[in-house]
Amino acid sequence: MGGLYVISPILSTDDMKEYRPMQKHQPPVVTGSKTVFECPYYSVRHDELDLPNGTKGNYYVIDMPEAAGVIAISEGKILMISQYRHPLAIVTYEFPMGRGHQGEPPQDAALREFAEETGFAPVTVKPLCVIDPLPGQSNHQVAMFIAEGVRNTTAEKDAEEYDLEKHWFTPEQIDEMIASGRMNNAVTIAAWYKYKLTF
Repeated sequence: MGGLYVISPILSTDDMKEYRPMQKHQPPVVTGSKTVFECPYYSVRHDELDLPNGTKGNYYVIDMPEAAGVIAISEGKILMISQYRHPLAIVTYEFPMGRGHQGEPPQDAALREFAEETGFAPVTVKPLCVIDPLPGQSNHQVAMFIAEGVRNTTAEKDAEEYDLEKHWFTPEQIDEMIASGRMNNAVTIAAWYKYKLTF
């Protein structure tokens, strides 16, 4: 026999205006913090917390540099890359993006990564959004930008990204790939949805 599902009532527009979750959640007090793991790409921090309900808690946070990416549009098509992702052992389709360097402004990181991964530089660029891909585990954020038009550049590719392939897709093709499950990269899907809502 199946489980019992309780369906919450749909909130009206007025209800949604009154719903302000940040006013209802009090952050814990950090009483201790130490790094328990480090590698060249991220570290893991153990925080000891005094919770608002009077109890104590422990939280492990993945500290990871901000990343940045670009949605490039040229002649009605969108530039994407495919590459093998070792943790999942699959080839993924995604927008060009990568980690920023220490102290590097997000837009500079986005343009550098875009050039390294595609061999192109955008003609014009503007900010789109910032995405929080893992808010329950990490402080990692991804700043996304929109590029209009591209031109060739002489930037060298990252040696570790040996298998990158470039693809030009129509918006309809991207929608179909997301709907069919061929494109599952969370940041790419979130950025694409934001782009479609904005432009």
